Amino acid sequence: MENPLIYIFDDFDAAERAREELIEFGFAAPAVNLEVRDDEAGPVQGNFTVGDNPAVAGGEAYKHTFANTTHRGLCMLTVAPANASQRDYAVGLLARYGLREGPGA
Repeated sequence: MENPLIYIFDDFDAAERAREELIEFGFAAPAVNLEVRDDEAGPVQGNFTVGDNPAVAGGEAYKHTFANTTHRGLCMLTVAPANASQRDYAVGLLARYGLREGPGA
């Protein structure tokens, strides 16, 4: 078994497509684990939840604060290739998604 590969996606749909492509190629489903790593704080941008009264600043501050929340780096795809051929395929596939292996991979 090769060392696991770890990739971080901002977009869940792209991460799920990559996972499905790896399984279609022949990876065992448990060898391609997709985790959404979120916490109680919510999105990292546009989720200010305390102290922004809609009546302040003409009522506009509230709308802009909650608009366009951005989730970044929340989807972690861990790939456990069974052999060098699977590893090479996974690295090539995920490079097409614009990703490189994470540190320690």
